[in-house]
Amino acid sequence: MVYAATVDASSLPALPALHKAYDDRVFSVVIERVAAGTVPRHEVEKYHFHIVNALLHRARVIEYRAIGPVPEWAMEVVDELDPSRS
Repeated sequence: MVYAATVDASSLPALPALHKAYDDRVFSVVIERVAAGTVPRHEVEKYHFHIVNALLHRARVIEYRAIGPVPEWAMEVVDELDPSRS
């Protein structure tokens, strides 16, 4: 699986804090799914940062797209945490 991301230079100063905030939110959601047995741990390790990047994209912080298939559970997490729905 290959991913592509381009960061707008104007969002660079805010990127570390925003990335950490989304990373923490994603972790808290997926760890519950791993504990419940609905998502395999190895898939979380593989797709965690795809989810974070997809959320940063929806928040219009970065330009991002996934190239290749993404599991349905990962897109469900993106939809659940989608900042553009706020």
